[in-house]
Amino acid sequence: MSDTEFFAAYGRFMAAWADVELEVYKVLLHYSGVTKAVGRAIFSGTRARQAMAFIEAIDENEKIDEVRIKDLKYVFEQVKIINTVRDRLAHHLSEMSYGVDPKRPDGRAYTNAYKANKYTKIQVWYVDTSALKEMTEDLYLSMNHLSQHYGNAQENGFRPWREDPADDAPTPWLYKSPQPEKMAGR
Repeated sequence: MSDTEFFAAYGRFMAAWADVELEVYKVLLHYSGVTKAVGRAIFSGTRARQAMAFIEAIDENEKIDEVRIKDLKYVFEQVKIINTVRDRLAHHLSEMSYGVDPKRPDGRAYTNAYKANKYTKIQVWYVDTSALKEMTEDLYLSMNHLSQHYGNAQENGFRPWREDPADDAPTPWLYKSPQPEKMAGR
């Protein structure tokens, strides 16, 4: 695998993340019941994790329809996992990061060693091109789910998005989050 292939997958992943963040924002506008103008005034700068927390709080107080909230919880669980990876990649991966492991040349290791405030908090993560592609695909699936919660999708009543409309089960997620490797003491 070349750096070109890895960073192309990384770029597609980051672009898909930006799209999901926008979809979560649109769902927040829908369930908060505010106009776009008021939404810009009060939710400007709201990141995906906080927007999901706001939607969950709206459900806690207003009780969003059970089918809708079940779909949102399914999506939010995966989006939160990917959000954690995205944040780590955005803040700890670089051309100068931990680098390529000769035993696993299809990806990169990256670490928070330069920024961790304690040795016990230092971690090393590994991401390869296939994980980036899986997360990107899951983000596209998430966007399909989220877009059913607002706008024209509402005209015929709510139905959770399904890759196969005849199937009641959602498409399973591709990405499974690995555990980070702990660094040994000093």
